[in-house]
Amino acid sequence: MLTQSLIHQLQQLTHSDKLSAMQLLIESLRHDTDLIFDGQMSYEVWSPYDSAQTASDLMSLLEKDDLSSDA
Repeated sequence: MLTQSLIHQLQQLTHSDKLSAMQLLIESLRHDTDLIFDGQMSYEVWSPYDSAQTASDLMSLLEKDDLSSDA
């Protein structure tokens, strides 16, 4: 969690030091992501594409929103 003290310290950094801090954080995030996802595995990603039920649900929501906008 970011404390107000840390936020204040970051705001006081020079432009180049802010860029260095960002680079450090980005590298850290990349490393963390590498630990979460295995590059050798495939991961299923759900998509509503070709999902008749999802299309129906979306249409119902749009119709409901349209009716409430007219009121």
